[in-house]
Amino acid sequence: MSNSPDEKNQPEDSAAANGGWSLPGGEAPGMPPPGYGPPPVQPPPGYYPQPGYAPPPGYYPPHQRTGLSFGVQLAIGIGIGLGLGVITFIFVLSAAFTHPVLATVAALTIPLAAVVALFFKATRGYATGILIMLAASWVTAIGPCLAIFLI
Repeated sequence: MSNSPDEKNQPEDSAAANGGWSLPGGEAPGMPPPGYGPPPVQPPPGYYPQPGYAPPPGYYPPHQRTGLSFGVQLAIGIGIGLGLGVITFIFVLSAAFTHPVLATVAALTIPLAAVVALFFKATRGYATGILIMLAASWVTAIGPCLAIFLI
């Protein structure tokens, strides 16, 4: 069978309907049978594609905002850590000579609370920022002191 429209012995099928031309080997595999239209643009409610399979063409799942991103939480935590670090530093200096145990407990309360907050997904970003700020403040305070005493 050739693809020439001049042949007289062509069967009455889709090739004849297309002016005598057809795809080599017949219809393309995977084509829907006649009478079926394109898939719907939106899938039915509750449709979730399985992992490894693409959603139907034209389907874009709605964007669901889940809250602040980790970076925003981190920045807020750094600000909270800075504020709490300054307040704790002032409190520890004022209570260090009169109540040394209270000063030690106050100095360890905020880092320990931040470590506990790391275990919860909702507060992990804030706790990371607080711990980064507290660690940076210790490096800033202890570094020059070590340099002074070692020289």
